[in-house]
Amino acid sequence: MSPDEPRSGAPTGDGPRDPVADFFAAAREDIADLHGDDARWLEITREAGRPRRTGWVRYAAVAAAVLVIGGSAWAISAKRAGVPVVAAHPSVTQTVYVTRSPAPSSATGSSAPSPASPATTLPTTASATTAVPVPADFAVASVSTVSDGRLFALGRATCPSGPCALVATSTDGGITWSLRGQLQGVGVAPRGPASGALTRSPDSVSDIRFATDSIGWAFGARVLRTTDGGRTWAPYAHVGGAAVLDVETDGTDVVLTTAAACAGEACSGPVSVIRAPATASSASSAGDLGGTLDAGPGVTAADIGWSAGKAVITVTGGNGIPAQLLLTDGLHPVAVTGCAGTGAARLVTPASGTTLDALCQPDGGAGQLGFGVVTSGDGGATWTRVTSTGPVVANAGGVSVTASDPKHLLVVSGGRADLHGSMTVSSDGGRSWHTPASPPPLPDRGWAWVGSPGAGTFYAVPTDPAGGFWRSTDGGETWTQVTVAG
Repeated sequence: MSPDEPRSGAPTGDGPRDPVADFFAAAREDIADLHGDDARWLEITREAGRPRRTGWVRYAAVAAAVLVIGGSAWAISAKRAGVPVVAAHPSVTQTVYVTRSPAPSSATGSSAPSPASPATTLPTTASATTAVPVPADFAVASVSTVSDGRLFALGRATCPSGPCALVATSTDGGITWSLRGQLQGVGVAPRGPASGALTRSPDSVSDIRFATDSIGWAFGARVLRTTDGGRTWAPYAHVGGAAVLDVETDGTDVVLTTAAACAGEACSGPVSVIRAPATASSASSAGDLGGTLDAGPGVTAADIGWSAGKAVITVTGGNGIPAQLLLTDGLHPVAVTGCAGTGAARLVTPASGTTLDALCQPDGGAGQLGFGVVTSGDGGATWTRVTSTGPVVANAGGVSVTASDPKHLLVVSGGRADLHGSMTVSSDGGRSWHTPASPPPLPDRGWAWVGSPGAGTFYAVPTDPAGGFWRSTDGGETWTQVTVAG
């Protein structure tokens, strides 16, 4: 319709005007195009000032009536503008998803569209300008930080279409949060109840990492990538195995570890190590494969750290592969000396400084794990024993370790409700260890992950997803809760 043509129902010539026809004709002209995904529904409910978890059906009924009355007018408007007309998805459920106990594997998936399709989340009319509150049942699975004050959190919540994977962000160090986007086609899988390893249900992600304020990855059984700060996500093609065990970045490059196959809470080799520029849209070329490790069955983790611009790999479980250093010509085993026994050591890369620490193969004990500590100041060429009686943690299935600098180290465990897990810190480079002066409350199944951006700051994420996580800014001695859920 050209601008000079009359609207449908409008009078022509000097005949009498129909006020009802005029009203609907004008309304059709004012209809705005909006996306109809779950994130848009969350925004609508918050704008209306109503509770999110109990009002979906009421909003759906109103929205359905609006669609019936205005659908044809919207289609005419879109067609005139050359915009493809896509039918809105009216289905609404009230499925309860987030609990304090681990969800069954069938509940960690998603009823969203095919996992092969890219995900578009917040409506473009609001995503860049409107802060959409985080749902009240948002449960944090993973945290990432890229700059002062900028944090991202991956979590699961209940959307109108059922369980959904969402990303929230904070620009003030975790004081306030807003919903950033939705990962369609995937669910959020919690960590396994026994070992702390990922429960790799199909089409699920468990962790999030960002290289910049714009570029990041969500990974687990699959891996997705964003280039707009988490608003939209698309599949990230890569060489190596299908299951992604870890993703870490130094802001310039990204390194992935993958396994050939996973069943339950363990994976089998070979473990592939992949490196690509963070700005690349994929890591699928042959040149991106840094090497493979014949780790055998029973692999529960293949952790990545960065030390002086080099990536270091620690494989847990399997047949005892030694730690590896990824260089331009491939993988090189790190000969950690000074540890008792012959087992593999777990490498620790402080967020700042140039030292490299290692926790020696733990001694067995009744419900406990005890580690020795060695350190290297020359990139792993030589090692000095710090202590043979280092951190002792509850043998609750999984162990996570991090360091903010050469002096401040943190070790946690978790994964089993009968042992609960534990937390211990060192402020003298690993020589002595103690319980924090004011520790956070111990979650039922302990801790899934700890990390550090440096400057004496630590983050701790519980094994059972909750509405937030814990942060320390004094080397792990005192902790405060960071609440993400609205």
